[in-house]
Amino acid sequence: MDYWRHNFHPSSKSYVHVDVKWNRPPLGWVKFNFDGYVHNNSATIGFIIGNSDGHALLARAKKIGEVTITVAECLALRDGLAYMVHNGWGKVLVEGDSKIVIDCMD
Repeated sequence: MDYWRHNFHPSSKSYVHVDVKWNRPPLGWVKFNFDGYVHNNSATIGFIIGNSDGHALLARAKKIGEVTITVAECLALRDGLAYMVHNGWGKVLVEGDSKIVIDCMD
């Protein structure tokens, strides 16, 4: 949030303040949050993996070019899952805001 406050300056003075709370995973688990973003036909994906102490273990973001929001969300999920498999993290809670992508995981 500090990065956001210092680096993002809305073009308009009217905006809505939203408090976001991140809930830690249970002891011995990691939590994987992923997201995709599309603006002006350019997509970016990102994810963060945190532990039960509230520490970030890994965070990544990258531009992926011209894709739909659903494809961006899927790629964010895929990339994060690949890092988790590579690091041997087995007890994982997955969280994202794309109902389509989450429903496909069931």
